[in-house]
Amino acid sequence: MELKGDNPMAMTKSKTYSDCFLYNQYSNYQVVLVDTITNADRIDKTEKIFEDVVYEIKRSRTDASIMKVLTSDNSVLVYPNTVMPKAMKVFVAKDILKDKKHKAFIDVTNIITKSPDGYKVHDTALLSHLVNAKFAMYYTVNNRLVDKPTLNLLACRNFASLYTHIVDYLGKISVIDYAKERCLYYTARYFAESVLLMESEAARSIAVKISGITDVKEGLYDNSIENYENDNKVYPLNNVKEFSKFIGWIFKLEDFRFDTLIEKWMYLYGPGTLFSLEYYPALAATITDAYCGAYLNNQKTIEKICGRDMIEFAKQVIYHI
Repeated sequence: MELKGDNPMAMTKSKTYSDCFLYNQYSNYQVVLVDTITNADRIDKTEKIFEDVVYEIKRSRTDASIMKVLTSDNSVLVYPNTVMPKAMKVFVAKDILKDKKHKAFIDVTNIITKSPDGYKVHDTALLSHLVNAKFAMYYTVNNRLVDKPTLNLLACRNFASLYTHIVDYLGKISVIDYAKERCLYYTARYFAESVLLMESEAARSIAVKISGITDVKEGLYDNSIENYENDNKVYPLNNVKEFSKFIGWIFKLEDFRFDTLIEKWMYLYGPGTLFSLEYYPALAATITDAYCGAYLNNQKTIEKICGRDMIEFAKQVIYHI
């Protein structure tokens, strides 16, 4: 299949937390985010002791864009009153307490601590969160990832590798001829369509590229999506739950259920990676956290599964957006 259009890997629009199936299953998420924006203590960047934080990040010799995130008025370093979910340590939302502008809110609990001598900084963890904030702001506010086809392709590769590993972990599909390439095709296509919100043809092009299959096989695999839709009256790439049912149906895995997928995903990759299943900034955070080396999630497992794609994606985020 040929890549079609001027930029077939471009996203048509940005997806938000409220568009996510998992987010909408728990009303408490919204409550926690609003409480953080309105009630959390905020670090005053105009205070002289904030120079301690700036110094620690400068010492890491990171890209200038990350320093800009740290010092920007559009990034808010907070100490929430309630414990933030591990999957939401960094989020972008309108600052309803101040100027109603979109800002990145970064939970720095146990990362920046105040002492009589000034601030003590867990620099690697803070660096990871700043990288996440940079990506989330670009994605949410500027939507400039539409012109980053290489980044989007790498995101699909990383997601497909992570999801396919779960399927193989639960169903041992790697012993079945062509099953792994088929799973890579479906998972890459799901991420491109449901998470990146790409047009179907562009998503199919990416899935073919990642799985390495022929156009003939792609036609057969696409027919399975159509057959599932006809039988179940629902498009299988609509959301993460329906997609898990589809994968179980494709590979005849009776034990591959949605709750099992969630459980094993958090077990293997860490609870902070949960929204990676359906939200681009969360997937980006999963990959860049592993690259930065703060061990915020199950870093070694993610490194092993994603390999070079993890490194290339993180470098794109840090140096090229």
